[in-house]
Amino acid sequence: MAHSLKARSLLKYALASFFANWRISFFPCTIFQANDPHSTNVHTHDTTDSHSKKHKVAQSSSSTVTAIASQRDPESKLAVARDKFGGFLVDKPLRLRIVSISCDSISLEWNSPEYEVDKYQVFMRPKVHSNWYLIYQGMNRNYCVPNLLANTPYLFRARYQCLYGLSPYNTPPKKCKTDSNNNSKTSQGSHSEVHPPIMSNIQIAARQKELKKQQRKNRKENKKQREELEAKRRKRDLENKRKKEAANKRKKIKARQKATKRRKELMEKREEEKKKKEHEKSKLYEQALVERLKQLQMQKVFVLNVYV
Repeated sequence: MAHSLKARSLLKYALASFFANWRISFFPCTIFQANDPHSTNVHTHDTTDSHSKKHKVAQSSSSTVTAIASQRDPESKLAVARDKFGGFLVDKPLRLRIVSISCDSISLEWNSPEYEVDKYQVFMRPKVHSNWYLIYQGMNRNYCVPNLLANTPYLFRARYQCLYGLSPYNTPPKKCKTDSNNNSKTSQGSHSEVHPPIMSNIQIAARQKELKKQQRKNRKENKKQREELEAKRRKRDLENKRKKEAANKRKKIKARQKATKRRKELMEKREEEKKKKEHEKSKLYEQALVERLKQLQMQKVFVLNVYV
């Protein structure tokens, strides 16, 4: 049993040494690590001395087993590579370039490295300040820095992050100065002015998103207020219309009543006039009848007197 275990361990060691030597012979590598002391992202790339690798692998079986384990596990591979080489051996920073300058903005662009980039980072520092500020982080290779003071010097530096970690910054930092404003007072007092808040493109996008969200909210609120005002106006107009219709109805009723009363008065007046005329007519008839009776009586008396 002991002999079989020993033979198995020897065979395992021999296979590990063979595969480690074969891997180093055909896949030499160079280690890249972020220039940032806080960064721990590393990866292997391109050439190192394969003979020194073979020598190191042959020194101990634990190193070969770790090499094979690192080949299977990328994280352990990066950790072993970082422990052995400790950083970028080939420094290839970005080539930062100033495209255009105005009184309140500066346009930058930079090259595309040979590695597949995960993101670019651009930092800015006003010359009067001591702190570097992140102003851009993303995949584009150009950026226009907004909200700058006129006639003010600025420093810029950039780096990129890829599979192998963070590259070093471009050295020395790129220097430029914004144009002076046409307003002489502004250009003279630019250094005494308080610098606007320096924000990155992500913060600006977040603020713009928040601003758009707030604008949408305000538009909804304004729309709601307009709808409420419109509903109140319609209600008020409807009430005024109803009041006007009621007033017109009352006026019509009053006019109708007045016309009815006037017609009634006219009819009564006509009736009175008619009655008056009939009374006068009957009175005249009575008078004529009395006179006729008087005439007949006189005639009778005359006839009697004649015959007597």
